[in-house]
Amino acid sequence: MAIKELIKTIEGKECEIYAIKQTQRKLICTASPQVEIYRNTIKIPTIGTGKAQYKRYSFALIVCADAEPKDDELQGIRCFDVKMLLKRQDGVFAPLNLYSLTDVDIDGGRWVFDVQDRETVEMLESW
Repeated sequence: MAIKELIKTIEGKECEIYAIKQTQRKLICTASPQVEIYRNTIKIPTIGTGKAQYKRYSFALIVCADAEPKDDELQGIRCFDVKMLLKRQDGVFAPLNLYSLTDVDIDGGRWVFDVQDRETVEMLESW
């Protein structure tokens, strides 16, 4: 059985989403960003003992785009780059750049990028 827990939510501002097509990088929209950090816990049955737990950390970058790109603009995109400012615990906005994002769910003006990079998750947890 898998359990998905929301650990932390970080608000941001000034988000730019770039599309990478072939060798070109093009700004396709600006957005209002929010980062949600999740811990996915899976109980794995083992022989001779109780159940072992496997924990995986990830985060979802949720952006609400100011304008929805047209379908023809999304054709042929290899990946996305996202540039934004995120609010730390001390109230200061710090830059965060994410490159080569491929796991994205676009529903209307809401874009959800799923990121599995452990180093970035650990850095954001300390914010």
